[in-house]
Amino acid sequence: MRRLVIIPFRAEFKETDEDYDPFIIDKLMTNEALEYLLKIALEGLDRILYNRAFTKVKVVDEAKNDYEKRNNPIIGFLEEGKIENELTKDVYLQYQTYCTELGFKSLSRIAFSREICKHGFKTKPVKIKGENNQIFRRKEELQ
Repeated sequence: MRRLVIIPFRAEFKETDEDYDPFIIDKLMTNEALEYLLKIALEGLDRILYNRAFTKVKVVDEAKNDYEKRNNPIIGFLEEGKIENELTKDVYLQYQTYCTELGFKSLSRIAFSREICKHGFKTKPVKIKGENNQIFRRKEELQ
């Protein structure tokens, strides 16, 4: 998702708008308009190449985060649930329920743990009532 840039387009064009133009497509398809759009695009490309990155814009970041959350149930699950110091098996059961309720296909237990670890957690072995278990801990707390 590093290279994905989502540009929200929230403008609405209604026939009731004062400046509504039913012929806007025809006007945008003229050679003059297309040349201008190409000029703007090339100027933008120059800025990207000079800065070696896209300009950071809050609404673009929010759109990308929203997209990732809708397409990766792990992100949404982590935002909603508390997993720190919880048994990994209990957290996995909560995750499965979360996926079922939202219509996502859940990952296998191993894949789930790998994904959780990519988001700043590690598993830590613990003994509870003489039984070996694992809990999720934030990576920085284990150092």
